Amino acid sequence: MREAAGVRALVEPRLIEPRLAEGLVVEGLSVAYGAVRAVDDVSFTVRPGEILGLVGESGSGKSTAVLGAMRLLPPPGAIVGGSVHLGGADLLAMDAAALRKVWGEQVALVPQGALSALNPVLTLGEHVAETLRAHPERAGASSGGLSRAAIRARAVALVGRVGLDPVHLDAYPHALSGGMRQRATLALALALDPPLLVLDEPTTALDVVVEREILRRLLALQEASGFAMVFITHDLALLLELATHIGVLYAGRLVEHGPVRAFHPDGGGGRHPYTRGLLAALPPAPGEDRVPISIPGHAASVAAPPSGCRFHPRCALATAPCAAVAPSLSPRASGSAVACHEVP
Repeated sequence: MREAAGVRALVEPRLIEPRLAEGLVVEGLSVAYGAVRAVDDVSFTVRPGEILGLVGESGSGKSTAVLGAMRLLPPPGAIVGGSVHLGGADLLAMDAAALRKVWGEQVALVPQGALSALNPVLTLGEHVAETLRAHPERAGASSGGLSRAAIRARAVALVGRVGLDPVHLDAYPHALSGGMRQRATLALALALDPPLLVLDEPTTALDVVVEREILRRLLALQEASGFAMVFITHDLALLLELATHIGVLYAGRLVEHGPVRAFHPDGGGGRHPYTRGLLAALPPAPGEDRVPISIPGHAASVAAPPSGCRFHPRCALATAPCAAVAPSLSPRASGSAVACHEVP
């Protein structure tokens, strides 16, 4: 396991007071782009204070599932099945006005590409001001609104939470380093103190030292504030340290889901053959006598998925039923739910 994964040990545990009363509940979600079903019948729950990590190869549907659940899909993406409830409210039934209050106040997104997510003609301070003015009630404004001094004070405190010097409030995005920009997007996500954060591969383009510091800061904020998180990544080793629960997606379907302990070697090391393949492909930890083994073949395409279990063409355990019948998620003794005909 690489060095950046040991971030949780650097944070002193605190008592977390959950603030998302009923959590995020996604049931049977399906998302299509025209005739292509990119996400097929995916279900997961994020309870107050939890960190759900979603992992899988590129094209597995991780980002599409979460952005679909949050009603943030760009066209022509469309939800074609399922339900999504956040804090008990039906997100799929909300109109645009109701969604604008949910975004930022109840759930906030930290995107993968910080530079493209920030407005190039606004300073960081202006980004913060725009966010606070768009949600005056949540920002605690009086009937007269927030004064410029109050906004500046809030902005200074906010960037301090993520480890940025207030001098950067007057900087434009292009003048900030990659790590600074990612901290800036995290600060904006936290501006209205939402009870749920969605992080879409937030440290992919950063070097390991910067990644380690940002993740440590993120965990410290989560431990102190109690918000829940959905963390999307390719890095299963990182999730073993960061997450409380893990969901594994393959070709648009959830193949395994459960508490993080079920994915550690002493908890079973994952049960689905694809999960075990991802774990076997990880670089060895320092002192670990192991050679990484890649998963044979190529990831299945959601545009033309195999019949039955979508992983069966690459699976050493596959039998005739695997090619004919798609397995459903069912509980295992490890505490996880696994979609596999052959795993006991």
